[in-house]
Amino acid sequence: MALFPSHDVRGRQILDACLFAGIKIPYHVAVLSVDNDELICEATEPTMSSIVIDTESGSYAVAEMLDGLMRGIIKEQQKFL
Repeated sequence: MALFPSHDVRGRQILDACLFAGIKIPYHVAVLSVDNDELICEATEPTMSSIVIDTESGSYAVAEMLDGLMRGIIKEQQKFL
């Protein structure tokens, strides 16, 4: 099973709960968190993997696509990363 908590504090809570329940990380549960807070990630056992999501750029890209769709400039939805 894999879990993707919304922030590192929640990821730490998940790791602590798994430790308490005897669930082996990453063998039984993989945890990939968001925010990449080095202090939290390095203080967990095992160390927690975390990423930074560029929500600001993503928001602008979505707004630009929506504007194009509403104006009829873009005829169909496009995939974006």
